[in-house]
Amino acid sequence: MSAACPQVFTLQFGSQPAFVFAADDPDTAQSIVRSPGLLRAIDAFCGLRHPERGDRLALRPATAHEAALYHDRTTEFADEVTSRLLIVHVRAD
Repeated sequence: MSAACPQVFTLQFGSQPAFVFAADDPDTAQSIVRSPGLLRAIDAFCGLRHPERGDRLALRPATAHEAALYHDRTTEFADEVTSRLLIVHVRAD
């Protein structure tokens, strides 16, 4: 990802947002979502809360609220130089 203001995307199961992350563009975001490693990590994280089998995994641009949530969490790591992908879990309230 470049340092110049990446876009924030939401990964959702069915109609429920589940995770937000940043990528340079929609194509890069789609590549990230298709990564087997990411899919395994999401599956492991969800554990017992695994989405219903009928729910589809979908990628879309984040809403303003979701993007704000992502940016709030990234400030926790602002002093660290990192080349890692930060994915923020969106909790259902």
